[in-house]
Amino acid sequence: TFLALTQPNISFIGLFFETVSAFGTVGLSLNVTPELNSFGKFLIMFMMLLGRVGSLTILFTFATQRDRTIRYPKENMLIG
Repeated sequence: TFLALTQPNISFIGLFFETVSAFGTVGLSLNVTPELNSFGKFLIMFMMLLGRVGSLTILFTFATQRDRTIRYPKENMLIG
């Protein structure tokens, strides 16, 4: 992950746990976050936002929408 590349002094397991916990918005921590630099804290905050909003919601926000032709069925109903 990008976090492991920018934080070589912290163990990979600790960084992985913080990232998964942030994405899952679980709230668990190994107290690694205070040791991160500002870029690492930004990545953790982005993972928290992505986990809260949802990855599909963000993907559908930026996806281009095709022009679809929708035709609804027509039927004359006899009532009575």
